[in-house]
Amino acid sequence: MLLRGSLIASVATIAVACHGSPTTTPSGPEGDDAGDAGDASATDYGYPPGAPHVAWFTEVAAGLSGIDAMANQTPGAPNGTGIAVGDIDGDGRPDIVAPTALGITHVYKNQGAFRFTDVTAGSGIDGHGVASGATLCDLDGDGDLDLLLSADSQVTSGNLLFHRNGGHGTFTDDTAATGLTPKGSARTVLCADLDGDGLLDVYVANYGFIGVTGIPGRADSFYRNRGDGTFVDIAQRTGFDALGFTWTIAASDYDGDGDLDLYVANDTFTTDDGKRPLQPFDAGLGMPLPTDRLFRNDGPGADGYEIFTDVSATAGAVVVAPRSTMGILDRDFTGDGIPDYYVSNYGRKALLAGSSNGTFTDMTTQFGLEAIDRFAGPDGLCGPGQVSAQCLLVSWGSAFEDVDLDGYRDLVLLSGDLHGGIQPPAVWRGADPKAGAAAAFGAVQTDLPWMAARAMVTADLDGDGDLDLVATTFNGPVRVFENIASKPGSKSANWIAVDLAAATSAPEGRGAVVRVNGIANTIGSGGLVYSGGPSEARFGLGSATTATIDVKWPSGFASHITSAAANRIVKVTEPQQLTVTPRVVPADGMSTAAVVVKPAKADGSLLGPGAIVTIASTAGTWQGPVTDVGDGSYTRTLTAPSAAALAVIRVTVNAAPLTVYPRVEFH
Repeated sequence: MLLRGSLIASVATIAVACHGSPTTTPSGPEGDDAGDAGDASATDYGYPPGAPHVAWFTEVAAGLSGIDAMANQTPGAPNGTGIAVGDIDGDGRPDIVAPTALGITHVYKNQGAFRFTDVTAGSGIDGHGVASGATLCDLDGDGDLDLLLSADSQVTSGNLLFHRNGGHGTFTDDTAATGLTPKGSARTVLCADLDGDGLLDVYVANYGFIGVTGIPGRADSFYRNRGDGTFVDIAQRTGFDALGFTWTIAASDYDGDGDLDLYVANDTFTTDDGKRPLQPFDAGLGMPLPTDRLFRNDGPGADGYEIFTDVSATAGAVVVAPRSTMGILDRDFTGDGIPDYYVSNYGRKALLAGSSNGTFTDMTTQFGLEAIDRFAGPDGLCGPGQVSAQCLLVSWGSAFEDVDLDGYRDLVLLSGDLHGGIQPPAVWRGADPKAGAAAAFGAVQTDLPWMAARAMVTADLDGDGDLDLVATTFNGPVRVFENIASKPGSKSANWIAVDLAAATSAPEGRGAVVRVNGIANTIGSGGLVYSGGPSEARFGLGSATTATIDVKWPSGFASHITSAAANRIVKVTEPQQLTVTPRVVPADGMSTAAVVVKPAKADGSLLGPGAIVTIASTAGTWQGPVTDVGDGSYTRTLTAPSAAALAVIRVTVNAAPLTVYPRVEFH
């Protein structure tokens, strides 16, 4: 990748020379003379060549949708903007928040039928025009979606803005009060319960790292949710404080041990042209830049803080290969039930297939996904003096979802030149991976146009059951595409969506694994550059009219629904089995925290009295044994120590552990 805005000029010159990336673009499909990203001529060139055409998408014009946000790029924020999609007003329809770098951050409320109303004025975020990234999550656990905006500290005083949702899609800026005040060049924000305590934490991907002379920027930030409305950055305690030029992050349980591991996507300014060995780019610094990192979550340590172990090297050379990763998909591509990673990159993309022993193998070629590394415009060029063999796709947004609702997930990849030149989309229709790798995917041409694409989010914008697309473009408009691949609910295009209501686990069920007919999604896993999407799981069923739903909650509870009717959203509720209040207690030897356990049966109802319940803590003193109240609840009171400590609460019910571990901070 090119070195972005904040790097010193001499290093930037080296980067341009390395990549051969032009500072101007030619006429034709990649150049500025092709018109902006909305030019109809951009749709005239099928890609990949020879692939069958399918009518899967049609663009909804801005004049009809009402979405008229336009990115405004400058040297301080040259890389694009993101999008946040979620129901901010509780009416059941996904709304859109669109930052525009140095322009206004727009809020659009969904009125249905692809009609949106700009409600920015009076929303509480008007005036915050510095943001490039956005995500929505219920950070305070009150049942509505709050807004996090990421920005570049080169153009603003801070790189993270937290807006608390008042309940109807109006926001209050609570950034300073929460302690979410890092500095740096933030790209993507992830809400995830990384320490397994039932509260959402915040990970900020910063583009830049500390310790190398001449390169400004800050390390990534990992904000632990204290449970009292405030956060504290514990990146240094967890090893996330010097990770490189991070575009995005993904949180999922790659090793199947019940907690969230973390994949950190770093830019090494390396273009992968397929030649091996691939040489890392050192930016003239005499050292290679940090590559992608995989961190295994090993649970809480003796001090109460989560331990993350860097297993990048032992997970396989494919993880730490020099690349410029802008996006991560964590899904089961290979059909073996084990999570895989798909990384979008400058040049060759990579499907990293997981295994039962925690290692990964590059299976990109075997699954037929290598053909989209390159493209050629109608004039055979992609830049001054470059022939078609050198035209590498710069890929950003990606999605692995069932576009045509046939029961198999499809892969959509959007690309865009570094300087705003348009590039073709790439789409593969999925098939049953158990039929063999060679048959798992087939390239298709769709009516998605060539774009200078950046971020992409999928969501059912019109409520018909299938997933539509929202994409951002470099120095251009937010673009909306309606899914017309099938008639949802027809004989061969049934669907089902799963919406989680958590009570013991983190809000929105983030981190839960939802399986429908054996196909799995991790809720809220992230991996989208600059962006965040709805925290639901949506599946195509093909001709099936019912589905089996299994939910593995982070708390250890399992929900199972058989014969769920197709073509509807199924709400799955987790029972509230554990509460700890308060979460922050003075270390005065007197103050207390109360623990209440309400064990549940498999159907979610109370287990009742007579269970064998243990409640333990790593700090503090208990006031007596566990009390069986007699109404199905069990209580115990913890007294604070006289010295600061972070206590981990552990609970078992009839010898089976709950796998959520609340913290009580004695300060």
